[in-house]
Order: sequence, then structure tokens, then C-alpha cells
Amino acid sequence: MKHEDFKQLIHSKCPEVTQDICLLLLNIIEESELKLSRSIKWGCPTYEHKGLVVGVWGFKNHANLVVFNGAGLKGFDSYFNAGTDNQTSRTIKFQKINDIDSQIIINIIKASIALNESGYKIKTNQKAKKQIEIPEELQQALACNIDAAGFYNHLTEACKNEYNAYVAEAKRQETRIKRAQKSIGLMVKKETLNQRYKC
Repeated sequence: MKHEDFKQLIHSKCPEVTQDICLLLLNIIEESELKLSRSIKWGCPTYEHKGLVVGVWGFKNHANLVVFNGAGLKGFDSYFNAGTDNQTSRTIKFQKINDIDSQIIINIIKASIALNESGYKIKTNQKAKKQIEIPEELQQALACNIDAAGFYNHLTEACKNEYNAYVAEAKRQETRIKRAQKSIGLMVKKETLNQRYKC
């Protein structure tokens, strides 16, 4: 996997309005010369070192730098402005290219690498709310879309519950099927059900 492969992925999958943000984030990571390996997870450029470190995700109106072990980092809470309810990861959401501070990003990545090297394991909340069973209509729709299924599987239990409840609460099967298809459309765009209201 090369840097050029990541750039091609950004051009092919990310909305044009956020491509420059994503490409700049990739350049900062690549030019940092940190010991990272490249991979594609959930259809997005991802960097690893003894575990997942960061991923770059492009959305319709913003781009995210996902720090996969961000919940375990100390001293960076003020920089994380999205995904703060996740038990393991933290996210920095960028809506303008001028919002990006390369040195802060490098410092966060260095801390994430060090955390992985230490063997640190984030303790998840065992008392989390019980997951709502995935309705058959949504399960069938996910089985037909690999990208959506990958995104769904990476969601927090709370976000999965939102999708499951949204489909399951419809009384008519026809409505459940429509809601399942709408949900798939959002997942392909890497959006949570209520993300348009949270952004």
C-alpha cells in the first residue's frame, strides 16, 4: 500500500468539497516520517503501528481524523470535537482546511503510537446499554452491501442501537424495508443516523 494509493482512494470516494482536507491530513502524516504502516479499513485510509492508530474519513461537509485509541490519550481532550462518546476512539472534525494544525496532529499520532507500544488496553464499559436486536430487514440490507456492513460493524453500540431502533420501530414491513434502505445509504456515506443533526 503506497501513499499514491491513498490519494487515489480519496479522489474516488470522498466528496469533492472535503478532498483537500483529507489530502492535507494524509500529507501531514506521510511527511512526519513516523513508523506507521498503511491499510484500508472500512473503505478509508488507515495508519497502524502495533494496532490501529489513525484513519482519515471524508464526509459531505467535513473530514474526520479518527484516533482509534484516543480515549486512552492524556492531555488532548480539548482537540477532540466529535465521537467523544465512543469507548475507545476519539475524533477531530475539520470543516475548513485552515482548521488543521499539523504539529498538533503529529503530537497526537506520536502519543497514540506510544500508547500502542506500551501494550495499553482500553477498558470498555461493561455496563453499557443492551444492544437492540438488529431487525431482519436491516440485516438483509447489510448482507447486500459490504461497505455499509463494514461501517455498521465499526459503530458504537449506541449508534447501532439508533439504526436498529429506527428500522424496528416501524409497524409496517414496507416502512421497515424503506428505513433499512435509507440507513444503508447513510452508512455508505459513513454517516450515523443522526449525524446530520450533530454536525
